[in-house]
Amino acid sequence: MPLPGPDWLLWLIAAVGLVLVDLTVAGAQFILAAAALAALAAMGAAALGAGIEAQIWTFLAVTTITVPLAIHAMRRRNRTRRPLVRDAGWAEGMESVVEQSGARLLVRLQGDSYPARRADNGPLSPGMRVRVRKMDSITAIVEPSGSTPPPTS
Repeated sequence: MPLPGPDWLLWLIAAVGLVLVDLTVAGAQFILAAAALAALAAMGAAALGAGIEAQIWTFLAVTTITVPLAIHAMRRRNRTRRPLVRDAGWAEGMESVVEQSGARLLVRLQGDSYPARRADNGPLSPGMRVRVRKMDSITAIVEPSGSTPPPTS
């Protein structure tokens, strides 16, 4: 028993349904949206008069291309080096060496550079080994680590 309505209309309904499910239930991962593109390709085949077998093969062929592309695109989009928000006290006790970048003195912690300021408001110099006492916003409040004496001024 054939399905009611023209084949292209059924593929269009399937495509819209896949997009709606992807956006509402699946959390916009675009995997089902990629399948919806395949449904649109099958709709095009149906509109050109292809039989149901050709429509299904068109859907499967386009799905095998678009779904892996969607997965790859989402992985690239969601790739992050580390969380943006750090827990309180994440840097306390870490040791680093003061570096100079232009007129700024920085310490490198877990691969990122942060402005540095001594806890006692004393001077810092490039090459000085320091220990982080705490973070004040993005500024590392540091103290000499003891392995290198603080510079005399």
